[in-house]
Amino acid sequence: MGAWAFGAQASEWIHTAALAIRLELPITDLRDSVPQFPTFNEGYLIALDALDA
Repeated sequence: MGAWAFGAQASEWIHTAALAIRLELPITDLRDSVPQFPTFNEGYLIALDALDA
């Protein structure tokens, strides 16, 4: 598993993916987390919805 970040402030939100991978967080836990930068996290929520399909 891996992750990549591209775009404005990518260094601020890639840590969400890195932490999730390192701790093997379930998608439901990751989706229920409260991000520090909610606007940047919207991309993850879209991806999580697609993975949960």
